[in-house]
Amino acid sequence: VQAAIKEQIKLLSQIRQHKPVATKDFDKLIDSLRTALAYVLDDTEQ
Repeated sequence: VQAAIKEQIKLLSQIRQHKPVATKDFDKLIDSLRTALAYVLDDTEQ
């Protein structure tokens, strides 16, 4: 979850500073969220 939050903050910072945002930046955020969700779902099943 912390990694996803970190990626989101980084992405929002780039957007606010009007810096170019690449597809890979969104991919990093999505991957972090996917990992966090998988962890939470796995933890609740046990």
